Amino acid sequence: TIQGHRSAWRLEAGRLKKKGYWVFGPRNRMLTGYLMSLTYAAAFYAAAGWLGVGIYMAQATWAKVVFEVVNYVEHYGLVRVPGQPVMPRHSWNTNKVVSSMVLFSLTRHSAHHEKGDLPFWNLKPYPEAPEMPYGYLTTIFAAMIPPVWKASINPKLKEWDEKHASREELEILERRNQVLGNVGSHKAAA
Repeated sequence: TIQGHRSAWRLEAGRLKKKGYWVFGPRNRMLTGYLMSLTYAAAFYAAAGWLGVGIYMAQATWAKVVFEVVNYVEHYGLVRVPGQPVMPRHSWNTNKVVSSMVLFSLTRHSAHHEKGDLPFWNLKPYPEAPEMPYGYLTTIFAAMIPPVWKASINPKLKEWDEKHASREELEILERRNQVLGNVGSHKAAA
């Protein structure tokens, strides 16, 4: 996550420079995020002292863990040719109604990648995009139990190989499997 943080800083600095804004000014989303976090920590401190700060930090840590698990399942096993645009086939989706309502359309992950500037309520489902084995919440819990995760995702990876992957992407998978000592495509790699 440190590398992700550095990458976010680079992206934000590039965005601000492109618009002619000062990197360390009030339009910097990284700085406003830090300020929000400090404000919450201060509120927890005001409410319960250092115990409150500890509770806030525990909650923030758990939120980060869940975020990373979500990121893991959203892209697990899918490859893209470096330099090629992100297409709907490069992320897992689910069109389950409850997941979509509870998670503010997080389930429409391909739409988010394709049209990242749209508010969540305008993200549309991509029926042709790869589908998670379950709804988001069930998939997240399954990913935390490796045997359950592999049993549920492996058939989906095989389906991705057959229905979604380009020839170049299949070649990337084949090379990856050779490096890892696996034979075949996703059937053995996952």
